[in-house]
Amino acid sequence: MHRGARVSFVASAALAIAVLGTSAFAALTPKPVPIGDPARIAIAKLSTLKEREPQYVLASGLNRLKAEARKIRSTAGPYPPMSAAVTLEGDLGVYLVRYDGMVRAFIAADPRNGCRLNVDHPGMRLADGGLAFHDVCHGSLYDVNGEHIGGPSPWNLDELLVSVGDGLVYVDRKVVIAGRRVLY
Repeated sequence: MHRGARVSFVASAALAIAVLGTSAFAALTPKPVPIGDPARIAIAKLSTLKEREPQYVLASGLNRLKAEARKIRSTAGPYPPMSAAVTLEGDLGVYLVRYDGMVRAFIAADPRNGCRLNVDHPGMRLADGGLAFHDVCHGSLYDVNGEHIGGPSPWNLDELLVSVGDGLVYVDRKVVIAGRRVLY
């Protein structure tokens, strides 16, 4: 064998061994596993929630759930939503309510017209002392259970699926419970 051919053979063999070794290492190395459940996102500490006092939070990147609830309502009966289409991107305003050992999360927008909900409006206390959600555009009112209690909206509030663990409140990134229609 010629000296140049021998050097070329040795170099090719060394390269082949390096490629096979790297491939074997990559195949045998464990893949990274995400910490926690990628289907849910932590949005608050449970310890910050006061009993029956809604707390406003922004849930990162979940605005598409508001759009999904609107889509569900638009096909669910004779009262199409009045609001314009909702953007799919962006943060979602949410009211968290803790009471009787439960935590619930309501989208902070009126389901009829998409206007922002408020809880600090003067006189928004119910007979039992609890706070009410108030639609700042047309005056619909909702109790801390998300139930419609007054005003023009024909729906209860849209709700997110909540779980609690390790002292944190989580919402599901993929599930929205569209407010059901109120029967008068």
